[in-house]
Amino acid sequence: MVELAKFIKALEDAGVYKFKIDSFEDRLRLQKIVYIAKYFDIDLGYTFNEYLRGPYSPELANDYYKLNEIWNSDELKRLKPLDDEKLRELIKFLKDKSTDELEGIATGLMFLDILKRKGIRDRDKGILKKKLAILIESRKPFLSSIIYNITNIVISNFA
Repeated sequence: MVELAKFIKALEDAGVYKFKIDSFEDRLRLQKIVYIAKYFDIDLGYTFNEYLRGPYSPELANDYYKLNEIWNSDELKRLKPLDDEKLRELIKFLKDKSTDELEGIATGLMFLDILKRKGIRDRDKGILKKKLAILIESRKPFLSSIIYNITNIVISNFA
């Protein structure tokens, strides 16, 4: 939980996330950011499952609720935020991304892993992109207006 607190402090310092778990959107955003962080080699140790709104970690949810109870404690105020090159790359990636985009990207990454396990690889980028767009839109039709953008982000950054 200490690593999560340091991670969140770094996101707050960079202005890409504010730790407030009072709303569903804030919790959803944190879930997607932590999931996407794994693709930047920042693994906070959480296991994710497929869920209605994309990758979801019950352990992460438990930790951020516990963290919320002590967020303003002196102990946490003294923690230094994480700071390394990988985190700076993640923060740069997160800049100006809406929660919907993060949900779509996290879902796209989850499906990309599935497609790769089925043998659809980087050399088939056109096919990979089409299949990814179909999969994301089938689960998230409300993202149809930004599917092209999401698949481009996923393919160009992570395929």
